[in-house]
Amino acid sequence: MRLSRRLSLVGVLVALAVTASVDQAFAGEGDGHRDAVLESSVSDDEVTPPDDDDDEPPCWWRRSPANDAVAEVYNVVEHVNTIVQTILTLRRHEVTVVFYSERNTLHRYNEDDDTYEYQVLRTCRDGYTPGPDEPAIGAPDWWEATDPDPAILLSRTQVVTTVIEAPRPEMSPPPDAGAPVNLGLWIAVEEAGPYEAFATLGPRVWALRTATLAGITFDPGNGDVVSCTGRGTPLAASESDTIEAGPCGYVYTAYDDVIADLTASITARWEVTWELSDGRSGRDPDITTSVTFPYDVYEIQTVGTG
Repeated sequence: MRLSRRLSLVGVLVALAVTASVDQAFAGEGDGHRDAVLESSVSDDEVTPPDDDDDEPPCWWRRSPANDAVAEVYNVVEHVNTIVQTILTLRRHEVTVVFYSERNTLHRYNEDDDTYEYQVLRTCRDGYTPGPDEPAIGAPDWWEATDPDPAILLSRTQVVTTVIEAPRPEMSPPPDAGAPVNLGLWIAVEEAGPYEAFATLGPRVWALRTATLAGITFDPGNGDVVSCTGRGTPLAASESDTIEAGPCGYVYTAYDDVIADLTASITARWEVTWELSDGRSGRDPDITTSVTFPYDVYEIQTVGTG
Protein backbone atom coordinates (compact mmCIF):
# COMPACT_ATOMS: atom_id res chain seq x y z
CA MET A 1 0.00 0.00 0.00
CA ARG A 2 1.08 3.57 -0.68
CA LEU A 3 1.32 4.48 3.00
CA SER A 4 3.74 1.66 3.71
CA ARG A 5 6.37 2.50 1.09
CA ARG A 6 8.37 4.87 3.20
CA LEU A 7 7.90 3.43 6.69
CA SER A 8 11.49 2.29 6.78
CA LEU A 9 12.66 5.89 6.46
CA VAL A 10 10.17 7.02 9.08
CA GLY A 11 11.32 4.25 11.38
CA VAL A 12 14.87 5.56 11.34
CA LEU A 13 13.69 9.04 12.33
CA VAL A 14 11.44 7.95 15.16
CA ALA A 15 13.24 4.90 16.51
CA LEU A 16 14.83 6.75 19.41
CA ALA A 17 11.61 8.58 20.24
CA VAL A 18 9.57 5.39 20.19
CA THR A 19 12.10 3.49 22.29
CA ALA A 20 12.20 6.26 24.88
CA SER A 21 8.42 6.40 25.08
CA VAL A 22 7.67 2.67 25.48
CA ASP A 23 7.83 2.66 29.26
CA GLN A 24 6.43 6.19 29.52
CA ALA A 25 3.36 5.22 27.50
CA PHE A 26 2.38 2.72 30.17
CA ALA A 27 3.75 4.57 33.19
CA GLY A 28 1.34 4.66 36.09
CA GLU A 29 -0.99 2.10 34.56
CA GLY A 30 -1.93 -1.10 36.34
CA ASP A 31 -1.14 -4.54 35.02
CA GLY A 32 -4.74 -4.97 33.91
CA HIS A 33 -4.54 -1.97 31.57
CA ARG A 34 -1.12 -3.03 30.31
CA ASP A 35 -2.49 -6.47 29.50
CA ALA A 36 -5.42 -4.93 27.66
CA VAL A 37 -3.21 -3.15 25.17
CA LEU A 38 -0.95 -6.12 24.42
CA GLU A 39 -2.10 -8.25 21.52
CA SER A 40 -1.08 -11.90 21.66
CA SER A 41 -0.26 -14.70 19.34
CA VAL A 42 0.18 -14.95 15.61
CA SER A 43 -2.84 -17.19 15.21
CA ASP A 44 -5.59 -15.31 17.07
CA ASP A 45 -6.64 -11.92 18.39
CA GLU A 46 -6.75 -12.69 22.09
CA VAL A 47 -6.04 -9.59 24.13
CA THR A 48 -3.77 -11.53 26.48
CA PRO A 49 0.00 -11.20 26.72
CA PRO A 50 2.03 -14.39 26.86
CA ASP A 51 3.33 -15.48 30.22
CA ASP A 52 6.17 -17.78 31.17
CA ASP A 53 4.13 -20.92 30.46
CA ASP A 54 5.85 -23.00 27.79
CA ASP A 55 2.47 -23.58 26.17
CA GLU A 56 2.10 -19.89 25.40
CA PRO A 57 3.38 -18.58 22.06
CA PRO A 58 6.87 -17.07 22.25
CA CYS A 59 5.89 -13.95 20.28
CA TRP A 60 3.00 -11.54 20.27
CA TRP A 61 1.94 -8.16 18.90
CA ARG A 62 1.93 -5.04 21.04
CA ARG A 63 0.71 -1.54 20.33
CA SER A 64 3.33 0.85 18.98
CA PRO A 65 3.79 3.62 21.56
CA ALA A 66 3.69 7.11 20.08
CA ASN A 67 2.79 10.52 21.43
CA ASP A 68 1.67 13.48 19.32
CA ALA A 69 5.26 14.48 18.55
CA VAL A 70 6.12 11.03 17.17
CA ALA A 71 2.96 10.94 15.05
CA GLU A 72 3.87 14.35 13.66
CA VAL A 73 7.28 13.05 12.55
CA TYR A 74 5.44 10.50 10.44
CA ASN A 75 3.27 13.25 8.98
CA VAL A 76 6.28 15.41 8.15
CA VAL A 77 8.14 12.60 6.44
CA GLU A 78 5.10 11.49 4.47
CA HIS A 79 4.71 15.10 3.34
CA VAL A 80 7.42 14.31 0.80
CA ASN A 81 4.85 12.08 -0.90
CA THR A 82 2.18 14.78 -0.51
CA ILE A 83 0.32 12.64 2.02
CA VAL A 84 0.06 15.75 4.17
CA GLN A 85 -1.29 18.63 2.14
CA THR A 86 -1.51 22.21 3.35
CA ILE A 87 -3.38 24.82 1.33
CA LEU A 88 -3.07 28.41 2.50
CA THR A 89 -5.26 31.05 0.92
CA LEU A 90 -6.13 34.53 2.02
CA ARG A 91 -9.01 33.40 4.18
CA ARG A 92 -8.86 29.61 4.47
CA HIS A 93 -6.23 27.25 5.78
CA GLU A 94 -6.62 23.53 5.14
CA VAL A 95 -4.54 20.65 6.44
CA THR A 96 -4.95 16.92 5.91
CA VAL A 97 -3.62 14.67 8.66
CA VAL A 98 -2.76 11.01 8.13
CA PHE A 99 -0.91 9.88 11.27
CA TYR A 100 -2.11 10.65 14.80
CA SER A 101 -1.71 9.48 18.38
CA GLU A 102 -4.54 8.02 20.42
CA ARG A 103 -4.14 6.13 23.71
CA ASN A 104 -0.40 6.70 23.28
CA THR A 105 -0.50 4.50 20.19
CA LEU A 106 0.44 5.37 16.64
CA HIS A 107 -2.61 5.48 14.35
CA ARG A 108 -3.20 6.37 10.72
CA TYR A 109 -5.93 6.79 8.16
CA ASN A 110 -5.54 4.27 5.36
CA GLU A 111 -6.91 5.93 2.25
CA ASP A 112 -6.65 2.79 0.14
CA ASP A 113 -9.01 0.82 2.41
CA ASP A 114 -10.87 3.82 3.91
CA THR A 115 -10.12 2.59 7.42
CA TYR A 116 -8.51 3.90 10.56
CA GLU A 117 -5.72 1.70 11.86
CA TYR A 118 -3.30 1.45 14.74
CA GLN A 119 0.22 0.10 14.52
CA VAL A 120 1.43 -2.98 16.36
CA LEU A 121 5.00 -4.21 16.68
CA ARG A 122 6.19 -7.80 16.82
CA THR A 123 7.59 -8.69 20.24
CA CYS A 124 9.19 -11.94 21.41
CA ARG A 125 10.52 -13.37 24.63
CA ASP A 126 14.15 -12.72 25.40
CA GLY A 127 16.38 -15.19 23.64
CA TYR A 128 13.81 -16.28 21.09
CA THR A 129 14.80 -16.11 17.43
CA PRO A 130 11.90 -16.07 14.95
CA GLY A 131 11.98 -18.60 12.18
CA PRO A 132 12.22 -17.70 8.50
CA ASP A 133 8.44 -17.83 8.09
CA GLU A 134 7.73 -15.67 11.16
CA PRO A 135 7.62 -11.87 11.34
CA ALA A 136 10.88 -10.38 12.54
CA ILE A 137 11.13 -8.88 16.00
CA GLY A 138 10.03 -5.27 15.78
CA ALA A 139 8.21 -5.77 12.48
CA PRO A 140 5.19 -3.44 12.20
CA ASP A 141 1.66 -4.27 11.20
CA TRP A 142 -1.54 -2.23 11.04
CA TRP A 143 -4.79 -3.34 12.65
CA GLU A 144 -8.20 -1.77 12.15
CA ALA A 145 -9.31 0.81 14.73
CA THR A 146 -12.46 2.76 15.44
CA ASP A 147 -12.89 6.28 14.09
CA PRO A 148 -10.90 8.80 16.13
CA ASP A 149 -12.33 11.61 18.22
CA PRO A 150 -12.38 14.67 15.92
CA ALA A 151 -11.40 16.85 18.88
CA ILE A 152 -7.79 15.75 18.34
CA LEU A 153 -7.81 17.97 15.26
CA LEU A 154 -8.71 21.20 17.07
CA SER A 155 -5.06 22.03 17.72
CA ARG A 156 -4.56 21.98 13.96
CA THR A 157 -7.09 24.78 13.52
CA GLN A 158 -5.52 27.26 15.95
CA VAL A 159 -3.73 28.82 12.99
CA VAL A 160 -6.91 30.75 12.19
CA THR A 161 -6.12 33.10 15.07
CA THR A 162 -2.65 33.90 13.75
CA VAL A 163 -3.68 35.27 10.36
CA ILE A 164 -5.86 38.07 11.73
CA GLU A 165 -4.23 41.41 11.03
CA ALA A 166 -4.72 44.83 12.60
CA PRO A 167 -7.78 46.64 11.25
CA ARG A 168 -7.28 49.08 8.38
CA PRO A 169 -9.34 52.24 8.82
CA GLU A 170 -11.81 53.12 6.10
CA MET A 171 -12.97 56.43 7.57
CA SER A 172 -14.35 59.63 6.15
CA PRO A 173 -12.54 61.95 6.54
CA PRO A 174 -9.50 59.62 6.50
CA PRO A 175 -6.82 59.70 9.21
CA ASP A 176 -4.30 61.52 6.99
CA ALA A 177 -6.78 64.35 6.38
CA GLY A 178 -8.31 64.87 9.80
CA ALA A 179 -11.70 66.51 10.30
CA PRO A 180 -13.09 69.94 11.10
CA VAL A 181 -15.10 70.45 14.24
CA ASN A 182 -18.79 69.58 13.85
CA LEU A 183 -18.34 67.49 10.71
CA GLY A 184 -19.77 64.01 11.12
CA LEU A 185 -17.34 61.10 10.74
CA TRP A 186 -18.18 57.82 9.05
CA ILE A 187 -16.20 55.07 10.72
CA ALA A 188 -15.38 51.68 9.28
CA VAL A 189 -12.52 49.29 8.58
CA GLU A 190 -11.69 47.48 5.37
CA GLU A 191 -13.47 44.18 4.79
CA ALA A 192 -11.67 41.26 6.41
CA GLY A 193 -12.48 37.63 7.06
CA PRO A 194 -14.12 35.46 7.95
CA TYR A 195 -11.02 33.30 8.38
CA GLU A 196 -11.32 29.52 8.47
CA ALA A 197 -9.01 26.67 9.43
CA PHE A 198 -10.17 23.21 8.37
CA ALA A 199 -8.43 20.00 9.42
CA THR A 200 -9.37 16.56 8.14
CA LEU A 201 -8.41 13.02 9.06
CA GLY A 202 -10.04 10.98 6.33
CA PRO A 203 -13.41 11.94 4.84
CA ARG A 204 -15.46 11.35 8.00
CA VAL A 205 -13.44 13.12 10.69
CA TRP A 206 -12.86 16.87 10.60
CA ALA A 207 -12.64 20.05 12.68
CA LEU A 208 -13.40 23.60 11.61
CA ARG A 209 -12.50 26.82 13.42
CA THR A 210 -13.81 30.17 12.15
CA ALA A 211 -12.92 33.75 13.12
CA THR A 212 -15.53 36.37 12.17
CA LEU A 213 -15.30 40.13 12.56
CA ALA A 214 -18.07 40.91 15.05
CA GLY A 215 -17.61 44.60 15.75
CA ILE A 216 -15.29 47.59 16.07
CA THR A 217 -14.69 50.21 18.71
CA PHE A 218 -13.55 53.74 17.81
CA ASP A 219 -11.64 55.73 20.41
CA PRO A 220 -11.46 59.34 19.20
CA GLY A 221 -8.66 60.10 21.65
CA ASN A 222 -10.61 62.40 23.96
CA GLY A 223 -12.15 59.86 26.32
CA ASP A 224 -15.24 59.05 24.28
CA VAL A 225 -15.91 55.59 22.84
CA VAL A 226 -18.04 54.52 19.88
CA SER A 227 -18.94 50.82 19.42
CA CYS A 228 -20.36 49.46 16.17
CA THR A 229 -21.32 46.05 14.80
CA GLY A 230 -19.52 44.38 11.96
CA ARG A 231 -16.89 46.48 10.21
CA GLY A 232 -18.71 49.75 10.80
CA THR A 233 -20.27 51.93 8.09
CA PRO A 234 -18.12 53.29 5.27
CA LEU A 235 -19.31 56.47 3.56
CA ALA A 236 -21.59 55.62 0.66
CA ALA A 237 -21.29 57.55 -2.59
CA SER A 238 -24.87 58.71 -2.17
CA GLU A 239 -23.93 60.34 1.14
CA SER A 240 -20.78 62.10 -0.06
CA ASP A 241 -22.26 65.59 0.49
CA THR A 242 -23.66 65.02 3.96
CA ILE A 243 -22.23 66.69 7.03
CA GLU A 244 -24.01 64.26 9.36
CA ALA A 245 -22.24 61.38 11.07
CA GLY A 246 -22.82 57.90 9.71
CA PRO A 247 -24.65 55.06 11.53
CA CYS A 248 -21.20 54.18 12.86
CA GLY A 249 -19.91 57.68 13.34
CA TYR A 250 -18.69 60.44 15.61
CA VAL A 251 -18.60 64.25 15.76
CA TYR A 252 -15.83 66.29 17.36
CA THR A 253 -17.57 69.29 18.92
CA ALA A 254 -15.29 70.60 21.65
CA TYR A 255 -12.68 73.31 21.28
CA ASP A 256 -10.39 71.14 23.41
CA ASP A 257 -10.32 68.64 20.53
CA VAL A 258 -8.84 71.32 18.29
CA ILE A 259 -5.97 72.26 20.56
CA ALA A 260 -5.24 68.71 21.69
CA ASP A 261 -2.75 66.44 19.98
CA LEU A 262 -5.18 63.58 19.50
CA THR A 263 -4.30 59.94 18.94
CA ALA A 264 -7.30 57.91 17.83
CA SER A 265 -7.64 54.12 17.62
CA ILE A 266 -9.86 51.43 16.19
CA THR A 267 -10.15 48.03 17.86
CA ALA A 268 -11.65 45.09 16.00
CA ARG A 269 -13.32 42.25 17.91
CA TRP A 270 -13.31 38.77 16.37
CA GLU A 271 -15.61 35.94 17.42
CA VAL A 272 -13.97 32.51 17.19
CA THR A 273 -16.13 29.40 16.93
CA TRP A 274 -15.42 25.75 16.22
CA GLU A 275 -17.35 22.69 15.14
CA LEU A 276 -16.56 19.00 14.80
CA SER A 277 -17.73 16.28 12.45
CA ASP A 278 -19.61 14.54 15.28
CA GLY A 279 -21.88 17.57 15.78
CA ARG A 280 -20.15 19.17 18.75
CA SER A 281 -19.48 22.91 18.59
CA GLY A 282 -18.26 25.70 20.82
CA ARG A 283 -16.86 29.19 21.08
CA ASP A 284 -13.39 30.37 22.07
CA PRO A 285 -12.62 33.70 23.77
CA ASP A 286 -12.87 36.68 21.43
CA ILE A 287 -9.73 38.04 19.80
CA THR A 288 -9.07 41.77 19.49
CA THR A 289 -6.68 43.61 17.20
CA SER A 290 -6.20 47.36 17.07
CA VAL A 291 -4.55 50.22 15.22
CA THR A 292 -3.70 53.71 16.48
CA PHE A 293 -3.15 56.84 14.43
CA PRO A 294 -2.93 60.62 14.92
CA TYR A 295 -6.11 62.44 14.01
CA ASP A 296 -6.06 66.18 13.42
CA VAL A 297 -9.16 68.15 14.44
CA TYR A 298 -9.34 71.74 13.25
CA GLU A 299 -11.64 74.70 12.96
CA ILE A 300 -12.76 76.22 9.69
CA GLN A 301 -12.35 79.98 9.97
CA THR A 302 -14.98 82.11 8.33
CA VAL A 303 -14.45 85.72 7.40
CA GLY A 304 -17.47 87.96 7.67
CA THR A 305 -18.22 90.83 5.28
CA GLY A 306 -19.87 94.06 6.16
